[in-house]
Amino acid sequence: MSALHHLLIGPPEHGVVRYAELLLAAAEVPDAQVLRLPRLVGADDLAMVLDSLAAMEVDIPARVHLHLTDHLLGRSPEEALQVVRLLARRGPVSLTLHDLPQPSDGTPAARRRDCYAGLAEAAVGVVVSSHHEAALLRDVTGTAAPRTPIRVVPLAVPVPVPVDPALGSPEGSEVEGSEVGRQVAVLGWVYPGKGHAEVLAALDGLPADVGLRVLGGASPGHDDLLVDLAADAHARGRALQVDGWVPDDALPALLRRVAVPVFAPRHVSASASLTAWLSAGRRPVTVRSAYTEEVDRRSPGALLLVDDEPGALAQGIRCALADPDLTRLGAAVATGPAPAEAARLSFEGWDS
Repeated sequence: MSALHHLLIGPPEHGVVRYAELLLAAAEVPDAQVLRLPRLVGADDLAMVLDSLAAMEVDIPARVHLHLTDHLLGRSPEEALQVVRLLARRGPVSLTLHDLPQPSDGTPAARRRDCYAGLAEAAVGVVVSSHHEAALLRDVTGTAAPRTPIRVVPLAVPVPVPVDPALGSPEGSEVEGSEVGRQVAVLGWVYPGKGHAEVLAALDGLPADVGLRVLGGASPGHDDLLVDLAADAHARGRALQVDGWVPDDALPALLRRVAVPVFAPRHVSASASLTAWLSAGRRPVTVRSAYTEEVDRRSPGALLLVDDEPGALAQGIRCALADPDLTRLGAAVATGPAPAEAARLSFEGWDS
């Protein structure tokens, strides 16, 4: 059987690429089997991609696994589908798909729906990160039993790090210039629906020393959201700290030290931000959704779930401030899968 090759498209800091690298490292995949293209790739690049893959091969054609969202492939959903279809003519392709289109995306998502339906049809197998995403993919393919197998592999969670009772950072991991205090923190890129505005509003009525911390920066094209968030925080008399990009070696300490971790996106099908909180040993205040309920069923006790209704998020934050133990993962809480297991489930077996 041919060795599996991997095609990683997009800048190294992109969440899809970062997650793929986590699995590749856990599976100890040799660099000789990975083609990294740290930029957007379109149809005009296909000849270069095919030549590069051919240079890597021992047996031809080897299966190629792509880790992708359509935003990283081509300049439109149609071009993304074109690239994958042309690649599939060369040999078998399996896919790990992220950022699936949802009904909440509205009418403009119709082109992306057609794209993802075509991507699934072109592949020998598709990996998604939740049963919610599997349902979304079945919805766009128009059938409850699509021809292409869909495999649900939850996002990997590295072994959680225990949090000490003072929520202090481990020795030697302090972040220079980082004042934590009684901060309520949201992790990840700022984009519409991520929940930053709702979390800020939920701080109304809390003591003045409770501030909002944004562990991330604006998603491309959404710098206006940070401007609006700053104006809203000023109007409410609430401190706001925006870190922008946080280096990997500094992030775990920050996640362990903030007072209240919060996960409150309105429309989510899978999230590395949530697994990052769990890996840091934190139990975030989490707004209930189809996806977060799925995580809660898989890992009982990992989330401090609150209803998606006015006042519930504020009450959850108040409870977490009053009892910090609520925000720490108990030793008996099972999270996972571990990266090596997620990699095995994602990459093996599609040849049959």
